[in-house]
Amino acid sequence: YFMSFLFDNVLIFGSNGMIGKNLDYGIRPLSSDVDITSLKSIENYLRTLDNRVSCIVNLAALNLRDSENNIEKSINVNPILYIEGHKYNSQQIGE
Repeated sequence: YFMSFLFDNVLIFGSNGMIGKNLDYGIRPLSSDVDITSLKSIENYLRTLDNRVSCIVNLAALNLRDSENNIEKSINVNPILYIEGHKYNSQQIGE
C-alpha cells in the first residue's frame, strides 16, 4: 500500500515525452495545466493537488528545433524546478 501511495502521488512533468509516456503511474499534468517555465504557474498547480505530491520528476524538455529557436525557454525548463526544490527542502537526485 505504501509504495502504491508513493508512486500514485509522483508528479511527472513531461509525461507525454519519450520516457514519460512509458510510465503508468503518477500525476501527469498536460502542458496546458501548468507552465513549468513559470514559478507562479507551478505553485498554483501544486496548490490544486492539496499536498498529495510525494515527489516531482521532471522529464520535460523542448525538442531540438524548439531549443535552437528559443534558447531562453529551453534553459528555463529545468532551473525553476531545481531552485524551487531547494526552497521546499526537497532532495535533488545527485546531491
